[in-house]
Amino acid sequence: MKVDKTFVQERNNSIDIFRFLAIFLVTTVHVFEDYLVSINRVPPLKSFYEYGAFFNYFNFFALFSKGHSGVRIFFVISGYCLAATSFKKVNVLPFKQFYLQFFVNRYLRIAIPYIVALIVYYLFHRINSKEFLISLFFLQNIIVDGNNYGGISHFWSLCTEIYFYLYFPLIFKFITIKGERFYLLNSVIVLVALKTILYLYPNTWMIFRSCELFIFGILLFFYKNKLYDLLFQKPSARVLKPVFFILLLLVVFYNTGTDYLDHLFVMFIDICIPIIIGSVMAVMIVREEQQAMSFVDYNSGVVIKIIIFLGRSSYSIYLYNLSTFFCNIHSDHNVFVQYAFILFLGISMYFLIEKPSLTIRKYIMQRLSLQRSQQIV
Repeated sequence: MKVDKTFVQERNNSIDIFRFLAIFLVTTVHVFEDYLVSINRVPPLKSFYEYGAFFNYFNFFALFSKGHSGVRIFFVISGYCLAATSFKKVNVLPFKQFYLQFFVNRYLRIAIPYIVALIVYYLFHRINSKEFLISLFFLQNIIVDGNNYGGISHFWSLCTEIYFYLYFPLIFKFITIKGERFYLLNSVIVLVALKTILYLYPNTWMIFRSCELFIFGILLFFYKNKLYDLLFQKPSARVLKPVFFILLLLVVFYNTGTDYLDHLFVMFIDICIPIIIGSVMAVMIVREEQQAMSFVDYNSGVVIKIIIFLGRSSYSIYLYNLSTFFCNIHSDHNVFVQYAFILFLGISMYFLIEKPSLTIRKYIMQRLSLQRSQQIV
């Protein structure tokens, strides 16, 4: 099977590092959920948790309780990557062709490993036939509450991704239609329009869920160089860099589970997490593009290479995050075994399913592109 090299895109190491961070947060919370919800009844982690606490509000281990933010980081990364891969095509190809190629490409990227995972969960009796069929068409967020969907409740985020793919070409076309000067204004208009729809029609919440995070990722793609200049090149860096660093420490170590501070401040921290982490990612991308590897040397160090690899296989690891086939995820004695099993199964399926599916997808997209070219001629 020959694949046109124009469909092969180089991976960005910085993005894979933040994919690792996201999958680490999500998997940690999924596996250690009982520990983090009722930490006092878990002797192995209680002493570490208490040792890490300071000023009642912060905790050196608070990062491990931010699994929900891991999914939100994934959405920001997704928005960035979609903008990066679509920018050169959106105003060149006819819109119908752009829409078709975009959606088929992204659907195949998600669907092939996803369907295999559904089959695995079904064979091991984690879902029934009805749940399998509903999930097969990405309908669990609409028909039922995807957050409480048994053994595959974490698949709600994949449905959210697919729904975003349906309207991304439309909003991206609008955002880019008048050129660089209008990127921010048009993005704000799109966000206000989507939020207005949500307000008028609350039932559309599951379709437009987390749209602000995807749009923020798009804006990071457009303004990453300006963000880098503000933090490192321009005189404003003297003020902005310390503020940015303080916010980074705040979102990492603030214990969002505490009752000491006002609930609005907790919400503020939760909003800041994907914004700050996404901004750090954008800055690192600029540094990598400039080949100024002062932050991270990607070519040396076993740990960095492992992190990058786990970032690349993060989708398969996420698919099998609730793969409680052989041990009980809520058992205090098996959580570390479960964590290791999730990593092993996810990495195995990355090599067995995900990587081959990428080749299949590229081949299909090549054939689709050739057919469309012949029709135009």
